[in-house]
Order: sequence, then structure tokens, then C-alpha cells
Amino acid sequence: MSRCASVPARVISERYIHHIRTFKESTREVGHDTFVMSQSTPTPETDDSVVDGYVLGVRIVESDAGDGDKSRYRFEAPNHTEIAFDDLEDARLYAAVYFDVNGFVEENTGSRGVPPEVVQAGKDTLAAYLVTCPWADVNWVASFYGTTPEDIERYCTWVRDRAAEVRSRVAERDLE
Repeated sequence: MSRCASVPARVISERYIHHIRTFKESTREVGHDTFVMSQSTPTPETDDSVVDGYVLGVRIVESDAGDGDKSRYRFEAPNHTEIAFDDLEDARLYAAVYFDVNGFVEENTGSRGVPPEVVQAGKDTLAAYLVTCPWADVNWVASFYGTTPEDIERYCTWVRDRAAEVRSRVAERDLE
């Protein structure tokens, strides 16, 4: 059960839709007029390829790590600093956190800690964010919270479910 179980899903969705509209308007003001769903085709000039394309120009791109054997997975979103992951599932969970909180600013996080939007979203969202950090895993986050890895996995599932709902509502309302 999600942390917002007592609030009707329609109310939560309406809140997100309002924030998404505001986000789109603010990005247009800085020159980002078009949001196009990413295509799952390789970019011709590089070896990078889109693994997952989401609404509002958010995507995960696979690229060669430079050592020849390993791929890295780069999370891309309008006005978001570049961040890459060794594991595709971590990149997907990071994208879920991004949608769960209506986006956040990652730039300078190393000097200021976890983005405030993530902290304010609740313990499940914070747990999911921490799982995506290179120095943490489900076991570390469970220890930090004083709970079991199964609880942390459940929190991550809640975040993924809410993010899927937000993306679905955006697509249904054609807000791209």
C-alpha cells in the first residue's frame, strides 16, 4: 500500500498534472519548446542507443563505458545534469524517482546532499533514491532504515508504481 493510500488516486494525479504543466511552461521560457518521446534507435554519430524512452523527453541511454566490456546507462532529462549508472535497473529506478517527485535538480548534490524534493517525498522515495547511489545497495539502505531488504524492495515497487501512473496520466492527457 502506498504512503498516500488515504488520498484518492485522482487527487494525486491532478497534483502531478498541475506540476507537469508548470514544468513544461517553465522549460519553454528557457528555450526548450519541444518534448518528443525518445526513439529506441541508435544515434547515428555515436555508439549510444536509447534503452528506455519516457514522456517529457526523459530517457535512459546505453553507452560504452570506455573499457570495452561494460555498458553504462545515462539518465537524460531536460535541464538535468548528466548522471550514469553501471546497472540498468538502477537507472530505471532513478527515472522512477524522478517522475515520482516531478523531477528534481541533481546538480551539486554531492556538495549539498540528497535533493530536497526527494527527501520531502517520503521514506519510500528516499529509500529508492539511495538504492541508486553507487555506494549503496538494498542491504545498505535496509540497514540504514533499520528494516529488511524486503521492505526496501517494497518501497522501490511503490515508487515505480507511482512513476508509471504519472507517466500514464501524462500520456493519456497528451501533455507532451
